[in-house]
Amino acid sequence: RGIPLASNQIQYSLLYRFPESNGLLQACQELNVQVLAYSPLALGLLTGKYTTPESVQAMKGPRRQLFSKIVGTPEYTRLMDTMQQVAQAHSTTDRSISVSQVAINWCRSKGTIPIPGARTLRQVKSNLQDAIADDNH
Repeated sequence: RGIPLASNQIQYSLLYRFPESNGLLQACQELNVQVLAYSPLALGLLTGKYTTPESVQAMKGPRRQLFSKIVGTPEYTRLMDTMQQVAQAHSTTDRSISVSQVAINWCRSKGTIPIPGARTLRQVKSNLQDAIADDNH
């Protein structure tokens, strides 16, 4: 109808990179369509809260089954170790960078607007801290 698409909301994170391999991310960039990346923290898997299979056992519901397949695998452990190293490398005495912020900023570095979920005010502030700090540089 001649109305250009302005944005496309897709699942995208360090753990779900399918939009890269199926061409969706590239197509959006070529068409100047802004990608809104939902679940940039992969349902909480990229927050650093779940690092061992034992940390998943206290969970209830479908996430427990999903997380138990991922947490503890060599690939997940390597990813979390790398994210922790990046967080530490960018932290200063004035500002501590979290693993969550690394995951969110990775999405931003890919040209997307991440829309992370948050359950607490502390999580909202942490997510926002990265955006504000990056815009001030």
